[in-house]
Amino acid sequence: MALTLNGSTDWPDRKSLVRLGQIRCDLFVQMIKEIIEQTADVLASLAAEVTKYFDENSSQREIGNRLLAAWQTGVRESLGFSRGSLV
Repeated sequence: MALTLNGSTDWPDRKSLVRLGQIRCDLFVQMIKEIIEQTADVLASLAAEVTKYFDENSSQREIGNRLLAAWQTGVRESLGFSRGSLV
């Protein structure tokens, strides 16, 4: 994670994200859950395009691999989904 949340750049857990949505955005839990689900879906759908892009730009492939690994960690640790690999 590039930005800090509660003083840490570690991926927050799902509970922390729900609390953030409630406190800072005044959202209901159901809306937060929908946003989390949509975020996981978008990351999964973009993973194939990101993989293709970095495959075509092989000099940057390592960057792409690290990006996808970070997304996977975020989906697992922050969003609470273990959907397997994004790609």
